Amino acid sequence: MLMRTTIIVALLTVLAFATPATAALTTKAAKTVSFADLNLNNESARMTLYRRLESAARDVCGPVNIRLAGSVSRAVEGRACYQEAMDDAVNALGIRAISELHER
Repeated sequence: MLMRTTIIVALLTVLAFATPATAALTTKAAKTVSFADLNLNNESARMTLYRRLESAARDVCGPVNIRLAGSVSRAVEGRACYQEAMDDAVNALGIRAISELHER
């Protein structure tokens, strides 16, 4: 089985404008996470990969805390984005040990 050495953490964001006459705009942000340097048979390496995924999701989604986001709604959007990006990245990897880390 060929193991992928990179994963893209991506999020589909739908931006709705205030006026109903304006259509929604869809944008996609992504960041590549490499793990070619990691031996995933090692628990420490799996944790390193998971932390890389978390970092990429934070970079893609922006702040999740109200103070840094500037408003409650932006923080809520950031949290939802982060969770979706992490879920998608972990599912795309298909590595049971990483899925187990994510479920904790």
